[in-house]
Amino acid sequence: MFGLEFGWEVGVAFLAVIVLMALPHVSRKMHGKIDYIQTHELSHMLKSGESVSVFDLRSQKEFSNYHIAEAVHLPPDKLESHLAQATQKQTSSVPMVLVCASDLDSTRMMSRLRKNGIANVKVMQGGMYRWKRDSLPIKRA
Repeated sequence: MFGLEFGWEVGVAFLAVIVLMALPHVSRKMHGKIDYIQTHELSHMLKSGESVSVFDLRSQKEFSNYHIAEAVHLPPDKLESHLAQATQKQTSSVPMVLVCASDLDSTRMMSRLRKNGIANVKVMQGGMYRWKRDSLPIKRA
């Protein structure tokens, strides 16, 4: 009509953008209210020595590349066995912060933890992508 022709690639790209924009909304609908913690807020808590448990849910390879120094690695393939140990040590007064690459896996895990009676759980918004983008300290294995 206007002399513009688009290939199927543009349509697929447009659809991908729409899906990515909808993910947070769909996640909230599936998992209920999500308690996010911002990267700078978590960084401040760690620097000031506040009690907080940080669990990194990424793969071993991702964790080895870089991670938050205080984080405990909970690999996805061993999550169920480690989850029982981690939650036994968790007290209601110490917040548990879940970290993954973006925040999607953390959101799913938060929902599972809450179903198991662990209420003081937060998801680091944006995950390690945002932590690294915000130039916060990382540890390389």
